[in-house]
Amino acid sequence: MKKILFILTTVLTSSLAFAGPSIKQINKSSDQIAVQKTNETTIGSQWVVSEKSGSQCLFEVVQANSQSAVLETSDCDLAQIRVGQKIEKSLFSSADNQNTTSGKAPIWMKKLDGFSLIGFYSFSDELKYKANSQDYTGAAETSFGFGAEYKYSLVRPTGGLPLSLIGGLTYELSREQKSETVNNQTQNFQGTKPNFSLWLAYLNGQYDVNEWFGAFFGFNYSFPVESDYGNINLKSDLGYQLGASFSLSNNFAVDGLYRWVNIKANNGITDVSLDGLTIRGRYIF
Repeated sequence: MKKILFILTTVLTSSLAFAGPSIKQINKSSDQIAVQKTNETTIGSQWVVSEKSGSQCLFEVVQANSQSAVLETSDCDLAQIRVGQKIEKSLFSSADNQNTTSGKAPIWMKKLDGFSLIGFYSFSDELKYKANSQDYTGAAETSFGFGAEYKYSLVRPTGGLPLSLIGGLTYELSREQKSETVNNQTQNFQGTKPNFSLWLAYLNGQYDVNEWFGAFFGFNYSFPVESDYGNINLKSDLGYQLGASFSLSNNFAVDGLYRWVNIKANNGITDVSLDGLTIRGRYIF
């Protein structure tokens, strides 16, 4: 009898030791579940949930307090799980070796990858250039624009560093040049004013500090489309930009950046630049 009780006690103790907490709430819009907090549901720990289909998906603890823990997934169909279902600790990873040297992206970073649509406002209102060895400043309008970009994670080839490459293309609506100033003398343009719109291709490298904030630096290449500049033609040139990105949710982000947009011209005009602050809003798919 003592042997039987010992075996039953051992089995029961083992079962309790490996049993995980139950799912209390499911948030399909953010791919998250909430469970009761235990000693093992620490931030960064990974857990497995079995779907109705029989397959398993991976969750990672992203928030925890004394009462509950929030787990997030990037590969689970939340319609396949239910409230009250048990979760179990993953046997393949732990918080001690959490994705820092393996070259595998953490779940929160996977959510930052992908395609975005952009709307923005450019505060750049000075077109600077040189002609006949003199510095000119053209007063130009600010402009709205739109575009798209794609973000690709470089976590794996960089051995776990949260780096990404971001490539994009934007279009700025036409802006008029109202005047030009040289030697403190300003000439206002009359009648039909010269104007130009701007296509801008860019490539940024971004360091993601966490799931909400990242800093970036990169290069841009301008494709100006001028009108009413007479015999002056504006041409493409290489520039650069730097800035920061703030994620407001899984699908919305705001960027602040300073751009140095360079443009080439003919007829003895050189060093054309349109520099200034740009604020962008992005919808992430």
